[in-house]
Formats: sequence, C-alpha cells, structure tokens
Amino acid sequence: MSETRFDLLVRLAWQINALRRAVMVVMPVNGEPVVWVSMSDGRRFAVMAVQQGGGWIFVWGVHYAPTEPMADAAALIAAVTS
Repeated sequence: MSETRFDLLVRLAWQINALRRAVMVVMPVNGEPVVWVSMSDGRRFAVMAVQQGGGWIFVWGVHYAPTEPMADAAALIAAVTS
C-alpha cells in the first residue's frame, strides 16, 4: 500500500464528509485503499487515487479529477451523490 495514496484518500474523505456526504475509507488486507461514497438512494461508489505521470488523480467510474485542489475534487465527487 502506498502511504501517499492512503493520505490522499483520507484527506478526500474528510473533505467529502464536510459536504455532508457519508464516506468510508476501506483498507483491504490484500489491496489498495479506496473511499466508498454513499449516494442518496443508498448505493455506493468507489473512489481510487491513481498515479498519473508525475502526479495523482482521483478516479470514480468513468470520471476523474486532479487531487489538487482537494476541495474542488471533493465537490465534483459529492455532486454525483444526489
């Protein structure tokens, strides 16, 4: 597991939760961490942090956002939950 990946996802989860959305950081024994974001209808979707070039992006479904500014990425992801 990458410490950078974990750090990014925890910071993202904090930002999304500040937008009044339920999130869960999951750290599997044999895998990379992921953030599960709850939608208003009870479904959830996963957000991953992925290295791209020299930086990182968040990926969920077919969508992606740069990790910085973190608040902008959180707002984009939270918008999907309605």
